[in-house]
Amino acid sequence: MFVVRHGKAVARHALTFLRQAPEAAGGREVCDQGDDTCRRNGTARMGDDKRTSVVDADCRSWDIPNLWICDGSVFPTVGGSTRR
Repeated sequence: MFVVRHGKAVARHALTFLRQAPEAAGGREVCDQGDDTCRRNGTARMGDDKRTSVVDADCRSWDIPNLWICDGSVFPTVGGSTRR
């Protein structure tokens, strides 16, 4: 049970902390997924053509200068899983 309680506490802390970045940047509508910290993969396609992808091979945004997408969204799937 310690692992479950600890994991939930870590998730609550992470969600609180991660909300601060968009708010500090002036974000007015911040998506809140409740207690969900699942990995979002494949939502920012990597490619060599800005018409069909979101980022280049260095994970740099085609549309927003000086923005790199540094999470799993540039990958179509994950190579592992979380133990439960």
